Amino acid sequence: LKKFFDEIQKRRILESELEIAVSIQRSFLPPEMRVIDGVQIRACLKPAKFVGGDFYDIILLDKDTFGFFIADVSGKGVSAALLMAQAISLLRQVSRGVYDPSEVLRLLNNQLYPILKGRFVTGQYIVVHAKEGFWEGSCAGHPPLFYFDRTQDKLNEVLEASGPPLGLMEDIAYAVYSHPFSSGDKLFMYTDGWTEARDSKGKEFGVIRLKEAFLKYRREGVDTLFSQLELSHNAFEKTSLQHDDLTAVMLEFPGIAHL
Repeated sequence: LKKFFDEIQKRRILESELEIAVSIQRSFLPPEMRVIDGVQIRACLKPAKFVGGDFYDIILLDKDTFGFFIADVSGKGVSAALLMAQAISLLRQVSRGVYDPSEVLRLLNNQLYPILKGRFVTGQYIVVHAKEGFWEGSCAGHPPLFYFDRTQDKLNEVLEASGPPLGLMEDIAYAVYSHPFSSGDKLFMYTDGWTEARDSKGKEFGVIRLKEAFLKYRREGVDTLFSQLELSHNAFEKTSLQHDDLTAVMLEFPGIAHL
């Protein structure tokens, strides 16, 4: 009986420590911001275990310019979470005052290279120029983002990787992609935990299902669209264990005249 109670006590201590770890990791993420300069923002991060290697960040450059970063550290659990903490801290150092997203990726890659030792980080960084009405971005081994053009009623995958994930080799030059925005356009950045989710038969959720869910609710506001994407994803997984960390950032752009 004593052994039984000892095991219960050990489990309680472990759960308490894991809860502290979750709280610490959450503290690395940016404070919740739902609107910046008219741009609607929604974000989520759901680790596969108590802690994980996904992260996102919001970089305020000036009153009309701000960046959004999303990343996925290879692996899961505590080791990935420790690397995530290093990566987000380094991101905040190298991005300070740097408006070129490709330069931020280059600098971050060179900082991560001696640290990761064979591990890597896929990353995507966009900088929104709210006053001028466009955004530009760079991508390092990360899935393309979804861009919904409201005027054309069309969903496209844009900002494909122009180089390998961060930390694999030094001095990589990443390309910059530029895109104008109009009122009601939406942008969705996500990690591969969304598309690699599996149902009870081992079938993947995939990009096509994610697109179909997005298109079904594309005309809704960001709150409804974001929650419906999560519901579609959860309905597919049902009782299956979450396969990977799950992170996303969604933006809805205003009209230029309102900025």
